[in-house]
Amino acid sequence: MSLALLSQAIKDKKQVFANYEGYSRQFCPHVLGYKNNELRVLGYQFAGTSSQGSVTGQWKCFIVANLSSIALHKGPWHTDPSHSHSRSQQCIDTVTTQV
Repeated sequence: MSLALLSQAIKDKKQVFANYEGYSRQFCPHVLGYKNNELRVLGYQFAGTSSQGSVTGQWKCFIVANLSSIALHKGPWHTDPSHSHSRSQQCIDTVTTQV
């Protein structure tokens, strides 16, 4: 279920609201795939919180199995204007879906 929702969010450029490690995350997923046999998603978190507090504009690597309450939302697509993830991301080795 998570795989299908995240793939759809990437294809349709939808925002994702979810819980991760006890924190509310609002992000736009850009890359979905595997590293070390774990399904992961690289997203640009534009709102919500993390262990460091509020987040507004930061790349985050999420282990999909640890995401809960995943919901797709309409709204503006958020990304880093420099698209720095494409040059330096180490979140995912085998890409299955990407923007």
